[in-house]
This record gives sequence, structure tokens and C-alpha cells, in this order.
Amino acid sequence: MRAEIKERIEKIKKGEIPEGYKKTTVGIIPIVWNVKSLGDIIIKSEYGSSEPTNDSSGIPVLRMGNLLNGKISTKNLVYMQLTDDDLNRYRLENGDLLINRTNSYDLVGKVALFELEGDYICASYLVRFIINKEYADSKLVSYYMNLDNSQKYIKSLATKAIQQANINPTVLKKHFKLPLSSDISEQQRISAILSTWDKAIEIKEKLIEKKKEQKRGLMQALLIGTVRLPGFEGEWNEVKLGNVSKMNSGGTPNSSTAEYFNGNIPWVSIADMTKNGKYIINTDRCISELGLENSSAKVFPQGTVLYAMYASIGECSIAKIELCSSQAILGIRPKSNLNNEFLYYYLISIKEKLKLQGQQGTQSNLNADMVKKLSIFIPSLEEQLAIVEIFLKIDQSIDLLEQELSAIKLQKKGLMQLLLTGIVRVPN
Repeated sequence: MRAEIKERIEKIKKGEIPEGYKKTTVGIIPIVWNVKSLGDIIIKSEYGSSEPTNDSSGIPVLRMGNLLNGKISTKNLVYMQLTDDDLNRYRLENGDLLINRTNSYDLVGKVALFELEGDYICASYLVRFIINKEYADSKLVSYYMNLDNSQKYIKSLATKAIQQANINPTVLKKHFKLPLSSDISEQQRISAILSTWDKAIEIKEKLIEKKKEQKRGLMQALLIGTVRLPGFEGEWNEVKLGNVSKMNSGGTPNSSTAEYFNGNIPWVSIADMTKNGKYIINTDRCISELGLENSSAKVFPQGTVLYAMYASIGECSIAKIELCSSQAILGIRPKSNLNNEFLYYYLISIKEKLKLQGQQGTQSNLNADMVKKLSIFIPSLEEQLAIVEIFLKIDQSIDLLEQELSAIKLQKKGLMQLLLTGIVRVPN
């Protein structure tokens, strides 16, 4: 069977049509399958209700941010009071498809399947499609509409303004087409297989969150000395961070001078920190020696703790290479009695607390003087290293789980492409 599937895939790659298949507007599919437009398989479509009033005693309202990767998120819900008539009209049913019809171009067209217990409605910037279950399995339709190529096509149907894109549901119903087995039970078998992969992904995500929660609990205990490791005793010292480290903020060369950029000196921004996480080994931009000389940027040595003072306040990373930074980032070089990894974990553990201490303006900010005056408690260097070792092992286990999660998602993605186009058939 595997050899047969491999041969089929190779033929399709070459543009050939395998036996038992046909060429259609959506690609090569089994002869016994049909191409249907979205309009062919829905009972009706309708916009959600008017803007929510956020009355906590009302009905939960799903908005644009609640549509994530084909699933519904119930985080950050708002609520709305409805009459019984309006609730009966707008109440979502299991199997409804929700599509983000208006948003920024990267978010417009997001599709999610509603599968929640209880009463929910959706906001007016979402459109609800009610699938005719005699013709199509709504879960399978959701899977197909979340394929990369499907999402690209949906976005291509959107009209674009300066900061917003809009999808007309009528246009989407007419032009979006998908291949479907005429046997509804085959559609359901495909969905069931893909659902098992969803379950595996969900289990792995919960394991990761549990491990992260354990880490957060340990950080609260170990980094302030509430719990001590075996073999260590004695008081921790309260010090000002500026007394146990050297620190400087960075700088940005004049962006209108091309010669200041595209050199060989890595230049880290807060975006690099949020993207790369704990360790910075490369940056999106580099500056030249000329740019360095004509700005307040400074080269920080490997091991520098990078600390965000603006925007993503409290974001923290460790430089694994020599680099410089923007003025929004403070480069902290610990002295001999402070380990840089220990400082990293300490700063991460008090991130939310420091946000509240930031200067209030158009956004909350810190400055170098505030960070220098920050009081921290530190044990001996030996105890710092022992604490760091525990967190490094936890981080390694989280990294391994996240790698496994990425592998499962990649495998599911490949399987979706094979099953939803009929390249691989699911027997009775």
C-alpha cells in the first residue's frame, strides 16, 4: 500500500493523472469525489450580533481573537445581554464554521469550527456558516479551509484597504471550492483520523503548560530563598543591581543613512528578543562600523543580559554572541558575584511586578537609573549556579516537548494534504 501511495504521489508531482483519479479546478482528486463550492454545502450564512456591551452577566461573545488555528479559544471573552429572541437567532451550534470577515490582512479569513458546550454568540465582524450535514462533514470542511493553500486563496478574495481587509461572504460562497467524497461516512472517517492528531497535539500542549507552571512555581520559591536547596544555608544579600553589574543602554544609527546598516555587527531589537527567546545567536539587522561610530550603540560582550525597557517591558535574553542593541534595550554585564543565568531567571520572575513600576506615559517604560536602583537578593555564587542548573534542566525538558509538538504538527499538516485531497483514501 505504501508503495502504491508513493507511486501515486510521484505521478501527481509530475502532472500525471493516476488511475482512478481526475483533474479538476482544485487539483487531482479521486474520480468518485466531487468539487463543491462553499455555497453548495451550506444551509445559510449570517453575520454575528452587534458589538458586545461586556456585561459579565450576559452571553459570552466570540471575537476575532478567539479564532486560533482552526479552534475556538475562550480566553479574553466579552459578554452581552440578549433577549430570548436574539439569543435564539444568534446562538451558535456545534459544527458551525466561523470566519473572520474583516481585520488586518494577516488575520482576515481565519476559520474555526465551533465545538463548545453552552450558549455562545459571535460578534458582527465574524460570519457564521451553517453546514448542510447531509452533504458535508463540517469538521472536514474546517480542516480543508485551514490548509495553507486554502488560506492563501481566501485572502486573495479579500478587498484591501490601508490597514484592513474585508471578505464578502457571498463572494466566498461562490468562489471557494473544495473536493468532497460523495460518501459522507468517508468524510467523517477522514475527520476522525485528523481529530486523533488534534488530540495528540492538545495532550502535548497541556504537558508543556504543566511543565511551565511547575517552573513558574519553582522560580517563585527558589529565586527569593523561600525554598533552599540541600547543602546551602546562610542569609542572602540584598544588593542594588547597579552595584553588582555594569550596564549601558544601546543606540540606533540614523536610519536614513544606508551606510550605517548592513554591516557585520549584529544589532538586536526587542523584536529579536521576543522572536528568539532566551538566547540571541543572530539578529534580523546588522550595523556597520560607521553606524557604530556615529550612534550611541555599544558592543556588548557574549553573556550580556539584554533587558527591554520600552514596549515589551521586562523582556529578557542573553547574548550568545557579541552584539549591540537599540536604545530600548539595556545591556547588563554581571560582576563576579552574580551569575548571568541567575540574573536572567530572576528578572523573568519579577517581570510583571516591574511592569507596574514603569513610568506611565503613552506606554509604560523603565530607564537605566531605575534598573540600577533595583534591589535584588542574591545567595553565594555556588548556590546561584545550583539553582540555575535546576532551571536549565526544566528548560531542556520544555524544549524537548516543544520539539515533539512541532513534529506532531508537521506530521498532521502532511497528513491533511494527503487525506483531504484523496491522495490517500480511508477504507471502511
